[in-house]
Amino acid sequence: MSNATSYQLFINSRWRAGGSAATLPVINPATEMVFASVASATIPDLDEALASAEPSRKAWSSRSAKDRGEILVAAAEILATKVGTAANPVR
Repeated sequence: MSNATSYQLFINSRWRAGGSAATLPVINPATEMVFASVASATIPDLDEALASAEPSRKAWSSRSAKDRGEILVAAAEILATKVGTAANPVR
């Protein structure tokens, strides 16, 4: 797993390890090889993530469904461009 990518938690606008500092392997089911590891979140990590997301949830839910859909399609197009795929979301 020396070449494996390690991912942290993204909570309250910053990347960090989980409270326990434990990680979990990510296994490719086709090869059964570990290709990454992810931080294991604790209950306090989850509580912090939910608390930090609440203001955004309120702002997001105040938008119309049409606005939310347009934002999600734009985000999908940006992501597709960054990963080099030709995504063609349904509009």
